[in-house]
Amino acid sequence: MPHLHPESPSFPDADGDAERTLWEHLRDQLPDDAALFTRVNLLDGPTEREIDLLVAWPGVGLAVVEVKGGHVTHHDGQ
Repeated sequence: MPHLHPESPSFPDADGDAERTLWEHLRDQLPDDAALFTRVNLLDGPTEREIDLLVAWPGVGLAVVEVKGGHVTHHDGQ
């Protein structure tokens, strides 16, 4: 299991559990030397921004993930 920051994060209800679902998949699949950060706040002068999920994987790199809730449909091959 990767290093989790925080170990037991809270997630917004408004996105239909999209962030929680992706976090759980990443937690279960990333290697032990990776780190998974949740809801990282950044300050840009007076403006605050948030990274939904941040993966730090030694020897591979960083991945910033913006999660959007909702659903995708498939109809007649499209």
